[in-house]
Amino acid sequence: MDDSAAIGASLDGLYYNILEKVNQNNIDYAFRRKNEMLTLMNKRQIIQRVVSDYSARIADLQNRRVQLTASLTNISDTVYAPSSGYFYSETDGYETVFNSSLCDTLTVGSFKKLTETKPVDYGDTAVGKIATDYMWYIVCIVDTDAVSSFADNNSYKVVFPYSGDAEIPMTLVATDRDDEAGQTLLVFSTGYVDPDFNFLRRQSVDIVAESYTGYRVPVSAVRIVDGREGVYILSGNVVEFREITPLAEIDGNLIVKERDSFGDPDYAKKLGFYDQIITKGKNLYENKVIG
Repeated sequence: MDDSAAIGASLDGLYYNILEKVNQNNIDYAFRRKNEMLTLMNKRQIIQRVVSDYSARIADLQNRRVQLTASLTNISDTVYAPSSGYFYSETDGYETVFNSSLCDTLTVGSFKKLTETKPVDYGDTAVGKIATDYMWYIVCIVDTDAVSSFADNNSYKVVFPYSGDAEIPMTLVATDRDDEAGQTLLVFSTGYVDPDFNFLRRQSVDIVAESYTGYRVPVSAVRIVDGREGVYILSGNVVEFREITPLAEIDGNLIVKERDSFGDPDYAKKLGFYDQIITKGKNLYENKVIG
């Protein structure tokens, strides 16, 4: 592949990545990659000889910067940070409101009050913010009935739709239960950061309490035959019975264990991936011919 084709392929790939992220409401990704895309476009123009180089353009911009700088007074100040860390050029006024030091003592009531707090108006005094620790947190309030399986210090997958459904493992580090309101506060933490993550202060997340891998079977199709739990399937025009091992019931469906064709000598008697399940029917029995 020549240089022109390589640059073109990189540019196309980046273009479609940005387009996909924008369609997923991850606008921040587009801003972070814009300079990279501009660089690739400029390289392609040079390779294709649309322009010979950008020296004249660079010199012109540098001259304009000098002129603009000369027209200003008190154009720069030196800002000294009290500590080192990760610098972010954006502020939203909640830096002192949602402080990580509060995570161990948050309650359902105190967190609700925090969410009602107005952000600080920094005016023109803020140049950015510094995160002094790589650990970060999410806090959410959920119905108590929905968190019976959650346990402190356990790890869970948290899905962030605003970051392209990124799945980040996080640890449940604190909880608070309000029995009167029927709500529970959950505090999760992690030291992992996705390179394209959108740190929007308030956003929806999906917390995966448990995950299962298997076949989905309608509950209405399940039968008990001779003490065995399973379903009837159609093999050609003949009815056969296949055993199942339920793992969970979700929205009217069972998630059942996948059969092991190598480690289970009775695998032929169990439901397989391509088996055609009979979801409705009367007077079904083994070896019945459907004509």
